Amino acid sequence: MEKNREQIFLRCCLGYFFSGMATLIIGATLPHLMSEVGLDYIGAGSILTFFYIGNFFGSFLYTALSARLGDKFSITLMTCLLFLSFVILINTPPLIIINILMLILGLTKGSITLFNNYYVNNMYENPAPKGAILNAMFAIGAFISPFLLSFILYLGFNWRYILGLIAIIAALVVAGFFTTNNETLLFYKNNAKGSVANGTNKDTEFFKDKKFYINTVLLFFYLGFEYSVNGWFITYLKDTGIMSVSLATTLVSITWIAILISRLFIAKISQNISPKKIMVFDSLGLLIGFIMLISTKNVFIIVISLFILGLFMAPVFPLSYAVSKESLHGCAFAMTMFTALTAIGGIITPYILGVISNTFNMSTAVFMLIVNAILIFILSCINYKFEK
Repeated sequence: MEKNREQIFLRCCLGYFFSGMATLIIGATLPHLMSEVGLDYIGAGSILTFFYIGNFFGSFLYTALSARLGDKFSITLMTCLLFLSFVILINTPPLIIINILMLILGLTKGSITLFNNYYVNNMYENPAPKGAILNAMFAIGAFISPFLLSFILYLGFNWRYILGLIAIIAALVVAGFFTTNNETLLFYKNNAKGSVANGTNKDTEFFKDKKFYINTVLLFFYLGFEYSVNGWFITYLKDTGIMSVSLATTLVSITWIAILISRLFIAKISQNISPKKIMVFDSLGLLIGFIMLISTKNVFIIVISLFILGLFMAPVFPLSYAVSKESLHGCAFAMTMFTALTAIGGIITPYILGVISNTFNMSTAVFMLIVNAILIFILSCINYKFEK
């Protein structure tokens, strides 16, 4: 069983590696799509919004599918849609088709997120170290995709080549989930490690837990922050005249190098230090790094700021899931609600930034993310207070 458990974990890592690639490449190719399709900021914002709407509904769709078809078939089916979507995107269809494809991509991302976090939470007594490694794989994918796009453009090839490459990797993800051991999935679904509640009579117990709401609101604002950085920052650096799109694409990869380093480090120290204590420290660093970033147009300081931002952004997402374990009571429905509600932040924030950019400018829109950064820090402090 231990061997099969680690095989499932490896497949989860592959899924998150791809999820990181797919998520970042949407933001990285956004300036190219805006140019070729003739989009304004609101049109570009709609692309991001449809992706994150799909991410929101993905957890509900996956839960419904898995209840009827089982986890193995459901996750394999959803990842098949990834491959098809990227193949169609290569041809740069009209905006309405792009938005539909973004919706599908979001549905699959939401499904992978729910599957991965549910099983990592249930397979391990202390999920924080494995959760950090899992999310480090997301960071590797997120780092690689903009870097590969920059390299492809440097060689003089069309930006669409990156979509073809990602479609090939999507096929590998499908194969990985298709070969998952179904008996092991069923075992850990019915025998959650460290679960404080089993049985349908506890399925709504989490609604009475204050910590569930604190964790949900915290991750709501964090996902709004992260998804906006992923989706808009290359466009921000380009449209404010700070640097070219190629340089901006490369520099954003620096953030994900820092995120990778940080998540691997967190995987080690979270075995001995309280995740809530780490989150307070990191959310403060996130706030400082973001203030540094938006306060300058000096390229050198921007590079340093992006690295600092990446270091302190990194632990928030995986540790949010780890600290929520107790309040979720080992319940699949609770995990679905947690994943879906927090995803709303990622839906509305990028779109709001697009509207603000169209009305004022991109600098004003990005500055508004300071609200998210402040609230992440405040909620991390409140979360830590409950532990003391």
